[in-house]
Order: sequence, then structure tokens, then C-alpha cells
Amino acid sequence: MFSNSNLLWLHNNTDSRDLVIGAIESFQQIADVTLHPVATSHLLHGSGYSDDPFPRMETHDNYLFAQLSFPSSVNDSTANFDELVLVATHDHALITVTSHETSEINWNDIRESTTHLTSQISSGCMSGNFLQILFRLAIDKMHQDATFLDNMIQAISRDLLIGNNLDEIVDVDFQVPVLSRRQQKELQAAAQFARPRISAIRHEMPGIKRVVEETENILERIANDVIDLPQDINGNARELFTRDIEIHLHDIYVNARHVESMIAAIESKLLFEFMPELKWHYGYLFSFGIIAGSTALQVWFFRKRRWL
Repeated sequence: MFSNSNLLWLHNNTDSRDLVIGAIESFQQIADVTLHPVATSHLLHGSGYSDDPFPRMETHDNYLFAQLSFPSSVNDSTANFDELVLVATHDHALITVTSHETSEINWNDIRESTTHLTSQISSGCMSGNFLQILFRLAIDKMHQDATFLDNMIQAISRDLLIGNNLDEIVDVDFQVPVLSRRQQKELQAAAQFARPRISAIRHEMPGIKRVVEETENILERIANDVIDLPQDINGNARELFTRDIEIHLHDIYVNARHVESMIAAIESKLLFEFMPELKWHYGYLFSFGIIAGSTALQVWFFRKRRWL
């Protein structure tokens, strides 16, 4: 557990249930709000759907409720996610994290960096600044994960293409190499090794794509002032997300769009699952025979027509 005068951060995997319940009761008393039962349940043990993430953010009376998802690990064959649940008013926030057993995320570092950076900002309300920093870290994490998956696919591609660079393969002047027996064996071994890795990436992609898209949607709604927590204190209007914070969140939204385009590119690269050597021992030989046969047939036809 970590706490200061305004921010309380707990981890459901390490902090006791009684401690979390006490923190929820304390937040309701200090912030003078009554949390919805669903918000209380999520704070206690997450949504219960670590393999089916759905980030969201909404306002309830006088507080903000948010649920964010982070890929537990992109280096395994399971698609599971850590969940961060937050309830916040302008000046108080309660965060609980529920990690999956496969998680490789260092939540202690994230907690320390977000709280430290939040304390360095003097303008705006505490919770708005905290969420701004949290969203930036979330999108940076998704960018790192997407880059990792893209590099993995590039490595698989190089293995399956017998050392040829993927950019060279798509070049119009590229000549298909004649494979030696040793290269054929290497190719079969590479294909065997690639299958579980491709399967793992395919399992990860739908959840990661949804997390990026829904987080992007949240950012867009905040930047467009659709999500906020307006407050009136003695005639003075106050917002959870000030104009400066909304501008910063729009920049983060742009970064999220870039991550989404990376995800789309990764999905297109996964189409090489349909390469023949992944399914049939003589796939390459058969493909080369089709190419050579169709080329010879075209040459014969054109010469017969005196077009050559």
C-alpha cells in the first residue's frame, strides 16, 4: 500500500482484503461520496475478466470511476491483462491494481513514478494531473508492447525467409532462391519454431487491439470535454480536467492513434501464416512448380499468338 494526504494506491495481490475495504470506506468518508456497488466490487478484486479487457471511464454523482487494462505479458501464449481501477474526486483518488499471475509489470515503479510526477505539478487539481500522467504511461507501455510484437514478427519472418530481409522479399526485382537440402531443413525447423510464437501473438492481438481502441476513445472524450467532473464552489467553477490537461491528453490521444496503426500493421503481417511452408513439407517446392509452370504457359501462349 502507498498513501499520501490525497492519493491511496493498493495492490489486491499483496494487500489484505480488510486493508482494501478500509481504504474504500476511508475514501468515501474523506471525499464525502457513496460509491456504486460495482465500483466497490471492482476496487476489491477487479472485474474478474482478466482475459477479456474493456477499459472504461464514467462519472457517478460527485466522483469519477475508471478501469484501465494493461497486457500482463506479451512474451507468453496467453492473453491476460492487469487491471487498474480508480475512483477520484478533484482532490482525492483511490487506486487498486489486480495483477494476473503471468504479469511482468513492475507496479511499484509505476506507482512511484506517477505519484512523484503528480506532486511536481502545481497547477490544476491533483486527480486530473495524476490521470494525465497515468494515461501517458499506459500508452507508452502499449507502444513498447506493440514494438516488441512487431520485432518478434520481423524475427520470425527472417527465419522463414532463409536470412533474406522482408523489405528485399517484397521488392519487384527479388529473385526466389533455390533452396538446398540444408536450407530446406532449416526452413522446416524455423516453421516448427514459429508456429507457437505466431499462435501466441494471435492470442494477444484481439485484447491488445481492444484496449488500445477503448483507451483511445476515453482520451478523445476527455479531450473533447465529454468526460469531466464539474464542480461549483461558492460560485467558482472548477473542472477535473482543466484546459491544459485536456491539451496534454489530446497529445496522448494522438500517440494512441499511432499505436493503433502499429497494431493494424502487425495484424497484416500475421497473414504470412498462410505461407505454404507452415502447412506442408513440400509447400515451397509445389509453389515454385506452380510459378514456373504458369510462367512457361504464359510464354508459350504469347509466342503462339506471336505477341513475343
